[in-house]
This record gives sequence, C-alpha cells and structure tokens, in this order.
Amino acid sequence: MKRSSIWSGLVLTIAILALAFGARSAPPDSTPPVPSAVSSEPAYLNCTVRAVDLKAKTLEVITGVGYALRLYRMNVAPGSEITVSGTAAQLQDVKPGTIVRVRYQPLPAEGKTPARLMATGVETLRIPESGGER
Repeated sequence: MKRSSIWSGLVLTIAILALAFGARSAPPDSTPPVPSAVSSEPAYLNCTVRAVDLKAKTLEVITGVGYALRLYRMNVAPGSEITVSGTAAQLQDVKPGTIVRVRYQPLPAEGKTPARLMATGVETLRIPESGGER
C-alpha cells in the first residue's frame, strides 16, 4: 500500500510539472513588435539586410526573435531617410549583409490583404573595428 501511494504521488508530480513547463514553452510571436493599432509613432527593428529589390522597392531583413530568426519583407516609402555610414544615400546603396536599424510603420490590412510594414527610414549601424571589445 505504501509503495503504490509513492508511485501515484510521483506520477502526479510529473504530470503537474509537464503541464506547467509545457504551458510556459510556447513559441515566441513571429511578428515584429508593432505599436498598438496604427499610430503615428514609428517602431524600430535592428536587423541584417538579406535582399534589396529596387524594382519593387522592398527590403528583406532578418532579425532574431527569441531563439529563432525571422524574415521580414518591408516596402520602402518613397521619401524614406536612408543613411549609409552617416551620410545620405539611396536604396541601391544598402547592400545585403549590412546591419541596419529600420524605422517602420505598420499599414492596416485592407480586405483580404494582410497587414504590411512600410520602412520610413534605414540607417546602417557602425561596428567598432576592435571586434566588439568594450
């Protein structure tokens, strides 16, 4: 009798722990941080440029979210501010592999089309020559 109560207590404890840890290990949200609703205040995303499409005026970037990498495609606004190494530049001056800080606005979904992101500013980030020492 004593042995069965130990086993049933052990099984119950394992079941409770499995439920507790299973509920906490939900995957992170796959969308970038978007301001509540569509406000006039922009959001920022630090990321690496994967591709630049000059015809479609889109920017494809990769960023880390939790333990995963996420790929986002953003339309680039016609009057967006683009700076490379601190000087004004054009979209064609942004090269794949460059680390950038993108200022963007979410565009509301229209009908069946999903919400999109509109880049309003792209700034290359400078990496110190010392290899990351501080």
